[in-house]
Amino acid sequence: MSRRPQAVPALTAILCAGFGAVLAWQHPLARGWALLAFVAVFAFVAWRPRHWLWLVPAALPLLDFAPWTGGLVIEEFDLLVLAVAAALHARAALASGQVQGPRAPPTVRRWTAFEWSALAFAVFSVASLVRGVAAAGGASLAGAWFQGYEDPLNAWRVSKSVLWAALLWQPLRREITLDRDSAVRRLVAGVLGGLLVVVLAAIAERAAYTGLWQFSGPYRTTALFWEMHVGGGAIDAYLGLAVPFVAWTLWSQKSPGLWAVAAMLALLTVYTCLTTFSRGVYVAVVVPLVALGVVMFLRRAVPGRRGGWAAGLAIASALVAIDTLLILAFEWGGATAAGLVVLGLALPAVVWARRVRPPSWRTLASLALALALLLEVFAVVGLGTFLRERMAATDNDFQGRRQHWSDGIGLMDEPSDWLAGTGAGQLPRGYATRVPGLEFPGEVAWQGTSAGSGVVRLLGPRTRDDIDGLMLLNQRVAIHPGHRHRVDLAIRTTTPAQLYLRVCESHLLYVRHCQAGGLLVLPGVSGWQQLSTVVSGQALSAGQPWWPRGAVFSIAVVNAGGAVEIGHVALAAPDGAQLLANGDFSNGLAHWLPTAMGYYVPWHIDNLYLDVLVERGLPALLAFVCCAAIVLVRLARAGPRGPAFAPFLAASLGGVLCAGLVNSVMDVPRVALLMLLVIIAGAELGAPVNGPAAP
Repeated sequence: MSRRPQAVPALTAILCAGFGAVLAWQHPLARGWALLAFVAVFAFVAWRPRHWLWLVPAALPLLDFAPWTGGLVIEEFDLLVLAVAAALHARAALASGQVQGPRAPPTVRRWTAFEWSALAFAVFSVASLVRGVAAAGGASLAGAWFQGYEDPLNAWRVSKSVLWAALLWQPLRREITLDRDSAVRRLVAGVLGGLLVVVLAAIAERAAYTGLWQFSGPYRTTALFWEMHVGGGAIDAYLGLAVPFVAWTLWSQKSPGLWAVAAMLALLTVYTCLTTFSRGVYVAVVVPLVALGVVMFLRRAVPGRRGGWAAGLAIASALVAIDTLLILAFEWGGATAAGLVVLGLALPAVVWARRVRPPSWRTLASLALALALLLEVFAVVGLGTFLRERMAATDNDFQGRRQHWSDGIGLMDEPSDWLAGTGAGQLPRGYATRVPGLEFPGEVAWQGTSAGSGVVRLLGPRTRDDIDGLMLLNQRVAIHPGHRHRVDLAIRTTTPAQLYLRVCESHLLYVRHCQAGGLLVLPGVSGWQQLSTVVSGQALSAGQPWWPRGAVFSIAVVNAGGAVEIGHVALAAPDGAQLLANGDFSNGLAHWLPTAMGYYVPWHIDNLYLDVLVERGLPALLAFVCCAAIVLVRLARAGPRGPAFAPFLAASLGGVLCAGLVNSVMDVPRVALLMLLVIIAGAELGAPVNGPAAP
């Protein structure tokens, strides 16, 4: 027996390993640790290749340290995917190179409609990447980790999820072919592990910054999705993908103990969904789950299509009637009346379960879980006003979205834009420069100097006074007791600029208590000026040891047309401790994160399908829709004899497709990769093992 590695997987492994090692060595904060972790993941996956299927989705929510690294284009999650892909393709190259006896003649397999559609989507995504890089001024790797939304590598940022999915497709196919049930278990375990990280982060965030039971203030949970520093719906799409995996665990578990663990995760997940206060999340979670419930009921219904559909319609009608009754009770008598209605419906069900049908532990536990979930919903609705305010604003918000979508489509001027898109990553620039009134609230750009340090250019809005001060340069700092912080700056400007500085208790987008101040900067005769000021206000609190609270130092230009260059900044705590890292910007924007506050319109088109259309072109959109439709058809055709997981995977895909009605999705690479993996897994699980080729 000899080993002759095949060229394609071997070359793929070499490229992934080399690219990943280079990115790890360029890590802004810990290049040695990043490279060591990259090698460790490569070695682990090469040793135990089947574990990648849980490792990638489990690590997805954790591996982005943008608030500390300042990186927008490159994430630590990219290093994980490259290490995994390098190991898997290296093993594939060695395995395919094992020759024992005469070679069997190669078999020719016809490509399916799904594979042709996926290829078309990939090809037009590559064309969009090329157009996006060209439109942004050509490829430039300078300061790759710190390039922003108007720089060339933003095209790479919104395109890389397609490449990652392509690299993982064949390994995923192999896993499903070798052992379908084992592959499903690993995928489910990974998604549930990642979801647990998200819900625990969400609970810690709310406990520290707003309170677990405070539902009236305008605070929307973001958890660990730092991509939301300029708005968007990263957590919305993720929850739409992940919630059906919890439903699968509840449905499939036979052990009361493990079922109880899954039920607790379900309660925490619903709490997280509710506290996003996102109507998109509610649709993305509820609609697929209701459809899933009807499908599962029909599978267990009395034989005969007509009876099954009648029962399904009866259940749907009952759900609508109960929901209407609860809403009317709440509007009439508040949470108390709604709670009485819940009890009035639950008690007869319990009596029926005990007298008519012998209760099993699963029946009673499911009833208790349903009651707990209803109480969660009414706690959020009844104990606060923010959700009702959000619902009341739905009509106005929808009108705004329609105009926003129309403006986005209006960016497609040329026939080539309809064929290959305006270019990957070009929506923010197009909105801000070509749509009247839709400008950025400010800009942040870093530039290195010959002396080895750096300069940050900070701008306010070009013309609009109503969005000034909404683009901030942030750094996370430790909280020290006291009412005043001192700020020292080396700064220069050619036009008068008004600075706003503050130190606030904050997680990402929302602030709790602040110490703030202002500083007027006038053009200096000698260029650089050394200025100092004080920010003051209520003393900041570090919170409880089990719910620690952090603070963020922010700088913003608050006058339209204002611009400054900052060469150095220092922040002294009340006790004199220096709080800032990389204050001279010698390490680029490491430790700094540009963040928008309350105004996010130019960064997103807020629709998955229009995002694909505008940036990648009409053929790419048709190919993407065909891929999703084929997967849903395959999973539906699988029927009772197919994988038991098929309806739940279809619900997961349906969840992200629903979320995509009001979220771009593709501009969040981590979540976009999970969506593409769900699509590929659905295509492979739904494909017949024997018989005619599936579509």
